[in-house]
Amino acid sequence: MHSTRLELKVRRLIALAEQMLGNAERIADCCYQLLNVDRSAMNFVSGASCLNNDSVPLQLCLIAGKKGTTLRIIADPGANCCSTEARYKVSMQTLWHALEINHAQALAPLVQTTIDCLLPHTEEERSAYKQGFVWIAASPEQLGLAFYLEMAPQSHQNGWQAAACWLAKILELFLELNSIISMCSKLFLGSKALPESKTSIQ
Repeated sequence: MHSTRLELKVRRLIALAEQMLGNAERIADCCYQLLNVDRSAMNFVSGASCLNNDSVPLQLCLIAGKKGTTLRIIADPGANCCSTEARYKVSMQTLWHALEINHAQALAPLVQTTIDCLLPHTEEERSAYKQGFVWIAASPEQLGLAFYLEMAPQSHQNGWQAAACWLAKILELFLELNSIISMCSKLFLGSKALPESKTSIQ
C-alpha cells in the first residue's frame, strides 16, 4: 500500500527546491514539517493525495513579482496515514503547528471558524475523506501561511450549506469592522464640512 514511487518523487522535488534557493536545510525543514513525515521513511499511501494528478503530496509554486521570484511550498499532510481519522488528526495538528512556526497566529480565529464551518464534525462524516483534508502553503523565505480545505467528499447540498455558513461567519467580522470604519468616515467628513460651510458664508 505504501508507495516508493511517491517517496522518490517527493525527494526529487525537495532536492530541486534546494537547488533553486540554495538553503538546503531550511527548505527541507519546511517541506517535511508541512508533510508531517519522517525524513528516513515517508511511507506515503498510494492514491492518498489529490494535490497533484500523480498523487504526489508536495508541490512547488514559483511566484514572480516586482521584487523578484519566491518559492511557495504546498503540501498535503498525513498522506502516509492509512486511517482516515488519523489523517484528520495529523492534518489539523500540522495546520496549527504551521501557523505557529510561520508566525501567523493572528489568523487563528479565522482558521478555527473555517474548520468549524467547512469540515465535518463527526468521525462517521469524515470517513468519506479518502484523499486528505487540507493543503498547506508556506514559504521558506517569507513569513505567512495559506491553506485550502477539501470539500469534495461532501454532498452538493451540504457543501453549499457549509460555504454559506462560512461566508456568514466571516462577513460578521468584516461587517463589524466596516461599521466602525463607516462611522469614523462620517465623523471625519462631518468635521471637515464645518469649516468649509463657514468659509462659504463669509
